[in-house]
Amino acid sequence: MKYLRLVVIALLPFLLTSCAWIIINDENENPDGSHFVRLSGNGFASSSDMEQKLNDYANKKCKGEKFTYTMNEKYYKEIHMGSGSYYFTKKPLLDANIKCKNKIFDFPNKINNFTLENKKDYDDLRLGYALNFKSKTGIVITVIVYDLGIKNIKNGLEGAHVNKQFIQAQNDVKLGVKSGLYKSIKALPFNMTLSPLYLTSSYSIVSTDGLSKKISYLFIRGQKKHFIKIRVTGSNSSTIDQEVSSFIANISGYIVPKS
Repeated sequence: MKYLRLVVIALLPFLLTSCAWIIINDENENPDGSHFVRLSGNGFASSSDMEQKLNDYANKKCKGEKFTYTMNEKYYKEIHMGSGSYYFTKKPLLDANIKCKNKIFDFPNKINNFTLENKKDYDDLRLGYALNFKSKTGIVITVIVYDLGIKNIKNGLEGAHVNKQFIQAQNDVKLGVKSGLYKSIKALPFNMTLSPLYLTSSYSIVSTDGLSKKISYLFIRGQKKHFIKIRVTGSNSSTIDQEVSSFIANISGYIVPKS
């Protein structure tokens, strides 16, 4: 009998863990692209059990990408009635908001004749991430998604924050001459046909040795409380406008909700 008691005591933690269960009560996508999830467990589910379940859920939701989350752990009481009496059971409840570092927008690896070559995660989450696409004709397109820690970025082209970023990005292009990256930069006439969904500017760029002339495009808009900045550089050819406008139209399908 004493031996049996010792065996039961030794197995008790395992038995209690086996009795623990955790379920997902609610989940939805927030306006900023993050995911809300509510987990609840029975009286045997510990805080570590709940957090492990949350990590497993986040890893699956973010498809293996890095993620961050904020959570609010609390408890609720469940009333049990029987034989004219009642008692309470204390059960854990966890609300969490999960932000996939690279999944605010689910971009594909290939768009038209452009292939995703690499992506860069910035250590500072406010700077977001950058995706670099390249075509067989040598056009390079960088898509940058970031928020700078700003919480009230408006969708579309309007809003002080979006306009400020557009002006800053234009100034950054012009700084290329002062920093010695280019010999000269000339702003080109506004081309509305490239895309009406973005604030747009384009430039003619001459290399420092004067032997190479390229075209550069800049596109910016706000979406899901983030800035989307698209930079394009390619040789001045008869097809570059068409290739770029086609890429912008297709990638915008992953950015701007269909009306």
